[in-house]
Amino acid sequence: MATKQLLEVVVLFVQIISFPFAAWSIYLARKEAKASRDLQIALNLSESFRSRWEGGWSDALHEINDAQKASSDPNEVPVKCRDRLFQMLNWIDWLGVLIRNKSLSKKELIFDSIGPQFIEIINISTPLVEPEIQTLGPKHWAGLLTVAHAQKVKWTEGYYQALLNDESERIKATRVQH
Repeated sequence: MATKQLLEVVVLFVQIISFPFAAWSIYLARKEAKASRDLQIALNLSESFRSRWEGGWSDALHEINDAQKASSDPNEVPVKCRDRLFQMLNWIDWLGVLIRNKSLSKKELIFDSIGPQFIEIINISTPLVEPEIQTLGPKHWAGLLTVAHAQKVKWTEGYYQALLNDESERIKATRVQH
């Protein structure tokens, strides 16, 4: 009987000791999987952006810059470039949606390499985007505002705060209903 009790105590002791190791192992595996997922998303986004950038976005942005420098209106966006600019904005908005929904937790993986282009695109697009935000509300460009906030684009800060306030009010209203 003493041997059986001793074995039971040893088994209990092993279980008590092994539980924290198992929990730590699960935590590390989850953390590694998340890092791997973020890296895969970042590589896919980078390749997607690169192919579009080389496929005409860069040329369109240079054309807009040149037109704005030559024009009496520094905010003018040539009509023939607007489609390309909205393609860029929609792509950035989509990236912002991924960030807002926490599908991409390490946004620095993207911003450290192509963040300056995002800033330039967002700043050049001000005369097109700002009226839409004022008319349709900040939620219409929520992803774009998320990226702009992360990149510290000044003109978007008030709109980003309005977006956060709107979401806060919506969450409060949902809690009251339940």
